[in-house]
Amino acid sequence: ASRWNPEEDADFIAAIKRTAMGDLGTSQPDGVQDILAEIAMQAGLNDGEEEGLPPVNQAAALLLVRLGEWREGENLHLKRTSLKLYMPPEAEELANQSVAFPPEDLVAEHREERRSHAFAIDESREATDVDDAIEIETIDGEDWLHVHVADPSRWCELGSSLDQLARDRGSSIYLPEFVSPMLPVSMATGAISLFEGRTNLALTFSAQFDNNGAITNFRVRPAVLHSVHQMTYDNVDRLLSGDPEVPEVYTENKESILKLFELTRRRRAYRLACGALEMAVPKTQINVTMPEDGSPAEILAEPSKENASEARRLVAECMLAGGEIAARYAKEYKIPFIFRAQVPAPKVPELAGLQGEVGDICRNYRQVLMMKAAVTLPVPSPHHGLGLKMYSQVTSPIRRYADLVLHHQLKAVIAGKPCPFNSAELTRLMPVLERRGAAIQRLQRSSQRFWVLEYFRRLPRDAEVPVTVLRTQVYRARGGLPDTYSATVLFDEIGLHYRYMAPNPNSENETLNLRPLNCASKKPRPKSHHSKFWSQTSQHQKICDLRTRPFSRETVTP
Repeated sequence: ASRWNPEEDADFIAAIKRTAMGDLGTSQPDGVQDILAEIAMQAGLNDGEEEGLPPVNQAAALLLVRLGEWREGENLHLKRTSLKLYMPPEAEELANQSVAFPPEDLVAEHREERRSHAFAIDESREATDVDDAIEIETIDGEDWLHVHVADPSRWCELGSSLDQLARDRGSSIYLPEFVSPMLPVSMATGAISLFEGRTNLALTFSAQFDNNGAITNFRVRPAVLHSVHQMTYDNVDRLLSGDPEVPEVYTENKESILKLFELTRRRRAYRLACGALEMAVPKTQINVTMPEDGSPAEILAEPSKENASEARRLVAECMLAGGEIAARYAKEYKIPFIFRAQVPAPKVPELAGLQGEVGDICRNYRQVLMMKAAVTLPVPSPHHGLGLKMYSQVTSPIRRYADLVLHHQLKAVIAGKPCPFNSAELTRLMPVLERRGAAIQRLQRSSQRFWVLEYFRRLPRDAEVPVTVLRTQVYRARGGLPDTYSATVLFDEIGLHYRYMAPNPNSENETLNLRPLNCASKKPRPKSHHSKFWSQTSQHQKICDLRTRPFSRETVTP
């Protein structure tokens, strides 16, 4: 590497980067392919072709690490994507101009002044983009739920440069390394967010419910919020569990929070009675810190708390109610709208012999596998997975462009003006946003998987990883060949569920320890029915120039 000169060899380095990112069709300077082929041979990378990863790609990534162009463990998915991950230089100026000189507020005379307490509940009080708050109000002896949603459409005028920026990006992108926001940071974390201690603008979705949890009355109004309290999930959970040591603001609002809790429990029971399916399965939360000195990334892997607390379920239930209110309002006023729908799926019964939390996880995992993906439609249709007759997504306009579009539609009707999008225009817009959303999801999944594999690669060589078997399958062989087996296991410590080819049949709910193997890449890899997980780890290893230690086909009982 010391013989390379960054300036003199710029064309070579650029060609190597293109190769590492999978661009093999572009003409390369003389000698590049020969150099990479030699590196691949010396590093023992030639067995990678059976995994679908050409050795020259692996060698190119390896060389860039050795040259100091890339750091060890570089996430190539970010380099290969065509998505816009970084804000253009002019974005902040556009945001500043829009806040300093906002467009006309079409619903100014319709805004309701709200001075009662609304609760913005998030991971921490330091949350930078707060896009929703919830409130319960008693009017004439009847409780009303108010879901207040941030109103970026107040500053982001349709057809403006800022609107085009948000449309091109489609949504915020959440990666282990960083978050790429849809709107400029100064706006998303400034004028738009619902912060404590100031006046906030919102679009409010309100409803009354009967004793069963069904909506009996609803309305949508723009609002001015004068009293937002920022709270945390953890402290709300402590309050709900009876902890007397919560901060004073929680005890002062205990009655309202308990009312919200009871309402959302009733609401959830109503949805389940209407056919909603339990789909809560553990997920992994991966957070990656990239040190500025170029040293290897720091990885924190832990179970996601998404389904792990009453406070989170409370807020999620309120957001679902807000989506149903919006859909009902759009139907009643014949507003061109984007609705979410999902076809019904068979309900997985209780699994014989599986009880308790693990039994629920096994059943829910099977249920997820049987679900069809939700779709967007221009007409209201049932969302069977949620147990709702109609549903729209409107509660994240800071993060999703489709939600922002629907806010414009709603506010136009409230102001007595024509909707900016007719049905035909929305129908043309939906597939554009769906394709962009699908690309974002692919990048998020592949990046998550990349860092999960890196986390496993860093395990000590003698580690034994505890897992619980969620699902098993048998593949009957023909011609005298042995049967093969697959097992979907839950890595208990980090909440990851993963399917791998197992050497022996396992029982659901069985607890195992999987032992990493130490296999140098130069040695030929035996072809076995375990190669599914092996190849994934092996590909990642070769990009990083580190040894592969896939999970052992032998299990160790706890």
